[in-house]
Amino acid sequence: MIRSAYLRTGLGRGVAPSATTQLPLRAFSCSALRRAPSPIQHPTHPHPLFLHPISSNIYAVSLLSAAPSSPTAASVVATFQSRSAGTDADLFDEAQSNPDRVSANKAFLTLLHATLKDVCVPQDGLMQYEAALRKSGWIHASDPRHPLMPGRIPTPENIFATVAFTEGELRPESYEANDTYRIVTAEEGFMQLRPHWHDFVCKACEAVN
Repeated sequence: MIRSAYLRTGLGRGVAPSATTQLPLRAFSCSALRRAPSPIQHPTHPHPLFLHPISSNIYAVSLLSAAPSSPTAASVVATFQSRSAGTDADLFDEAQSNPDRVSANKAFLTLLHATLKDVCVPQDGLMQYEAALRKSGWIHASDPRHPLMPGRIPTPENIFATVAFTEGELRPESYEANDTYRIVTAEEGFMQLRPHWHDFVCKACEAVN
């Protein structure tokens, strides 16, 4: 591609480049993403959440301020396709209002569920307390963006997974991911995580960014 660009501009025929010589834009690459402009941070999200520009209207959603190595890296929560010419501050509102334009990254979902199952759930004091109180049954690992009254069940789009408990003990190996969970909803916005879950998931993202 570099050679073809070299020939098209006349540089390969011994013509000196002028100040107005326009080289064609290169296709997207990992190195190009790392040189992208500063990320756009969500102004009100309870934890840092960023949009990293991929192209003129496509953004990588990430928990990290550092640009991902590629749009498909497991650290990329989702991609968002904007159709607006508004300001940076409007992009998160546009994404929430149009959740169909936000495409979850399957690699991130795999990382998320592995981290919740293997790290977060076994150390979660609230889930352990409920297991000890109820003795046996199932408990939902849910997104806190939708606060619940005691005894209420989260809506399907806010449930990460369900976990069994027997004899007052959590059984993390029973973790069952919920395929109907949504990264963003029009009613409640982008994914949220409990503070300690957020820390663990960010560490996992940093390792693959």
